[in-house]
Amino acid sequence: MVTIVGSRTQQVKRGRQDQILKTEVLRVFTKHKRIYGSPRLSAKLKKVGIFAGENRVTRLMREMGLRSIIQRKYKATTNSKHNKPVATNRLNRKFRPSRLNQAWAGDITYIQTKQGRLYLAIVMDLYSRHWLGMSDRINTNLVMRALESALAQRTQYRGMLFHSDRGVQYASENYQALLTQKVIVNSMSRKGNCWDNAVVESFLHSLSKSGYITEIL
Repeated sequence: MVTIVGSRTQQVKRGRQDQILKTEVLRVFTKHKRIYGSPRLSAKLKKVGIFAGENRVTRLMREMGLRSIIQRKYKATTNSKHNKPVATNRLNRKFRPSRLNQAWAGDITYIQTKQGRLYLAIVMDLYSRHWLGMSDRINTNLVMRALESALAQRTQYRGMLFHSDRGVQYASENYQALLTQKVIVNSMSRKGNCWDNAVVESFLHSLSKSGYITEIL
């Protein structure tokens, strides 16, 4: 019994240390424009007297959805210059829900193929991970199909939170009507703040660099 209590106390202490470390990891990561991975972040933290091993920093980055970026040719997939209503950021970077169908998030990316550029819209359950939907055009139908496909595979989603960026596709009347119909609470990132949807963006970046994306085409 003593051992269990002691172990639990250590877990609580380590959990508090992790929260402090996460703040410092995010600060250094942001300061260096998101290009540092865990080895360089660990080294930078050590220079200011914060000792966190590379493995621990890797775990904390994964929990926060942080991933070092790789420079590549940019193609915008978000058009946030519109006059449609936008939702409050209700997710507030809480990327670790406690159960299925508590919080979903969506985003759009593009893939270069021999046939031209294809766009991929995903819906991700932030608890279990879920993605789907593909088209050769960025439009409302793309994100609608992705959400409808996800909803068809789940039943307990009333009152769930759905988070996205402020793109016109997500702010459209049809998309908002679908969310209302399914009793889903809308959440959107703050203007120009990619961190508010970091988990999905990191996933899309990894997906675009993997061989699997070629296979499904």
